[in-house]
Amino acid sequence: MDNSVIKSDIPKNTRVTITAQPNEGRSFVSWSDGNTQQTRTISVSSNMNLTAVFSVNNYNIRGIGPHGTINGCGTFPYGTRIQLTAVPDEGYVFVGWSDGTSDQTRDIVVESDFTYVAAFRKVVVITYVRNDSPNTIIEQEAVEGISTKVDKGGCFINPNGKRFDCWTSDSDGTGTIFAGGQTIIPRSDMTLYAKWNDVPTSTITYVYNSTQQDDIITAEDDTDVILIQPVVVPIGYTNPVWYRDSNFNEMVGKPGETFPLMENTTLYCKWEEESPTS
Repeated sequence: MDNSVIKSDIPKNTRVTITAQPNEGRSFVSWSDGNTQQTRTISVSSNMNLTAVFSVNNYNIRGIGPHGTINGCGTFPYGTRIQLTAVPDEGYVFVGWSDGTSDQTRDIVVESDFTYVAAFRKVVVITYVRNDSPNTIIEQEAVEGISTKVDKGGCFINPNGKRFDCWTSDSDGTGTIFAGGQTIIPRSDMTLYAKWNDVPTSTITYVYNSTQQDDIITAEDDTDVILIQPVVVPIGYTNPVWYRDSNFNEMVGKPGETFPLMENTTLYCKWEEESPTS
């Protein structure tokens, strides 16, 4: 063993067998008397000192990975601490080592011959096409075979009077349909076209019951609209309130409050008569 001293009292003319046992990462070279047998038999005729000589082993560290290079490989003495870095080829990304390690650069201690395997995947491009004038595009990078989410539909400004419906693989709206935010596993570059639907709208007709001309306002269905404030106030009246019916039975709200628009609606303004001043 390395750096170990063993003393034994052995009767004269006795034959003994000795073995030089190296520590881990080392190899036997020879004895101090030039003998190269790791296990040898000697005849003890007088006091003698024998020293075993050991050397540190060298080990080969290799790295492989299609579509990339492993930097830092080579031959190193046992116990050496080294760094390996997985460098992808152009158009590829590093995704992990075969032993589950995810760090692109990793520290290792050399203890034996070993081959490290890195995995690289191709970068694919998802091209989003607005599919309406102007027909702009936006590109998103993803990794081949690894799940990603398609855009939710907010990467483009909605065309006037339309709202985003889904993505399709064909510009005419046919082909494979992808919902906004859907998880996909891309295998190659792909182009997705936005599909737009007309926004359903309804009108609110404001009847002011004053000299002000009635207004007709158009807004999207299923949205909260803000009730408007009349511009012309009849003399002697104040505090306008909007109702669904001209008999003022079903109150909707006061100006500035919100009203859920679901269909074409007519609202009637009811005025409160001012109290006479003394």
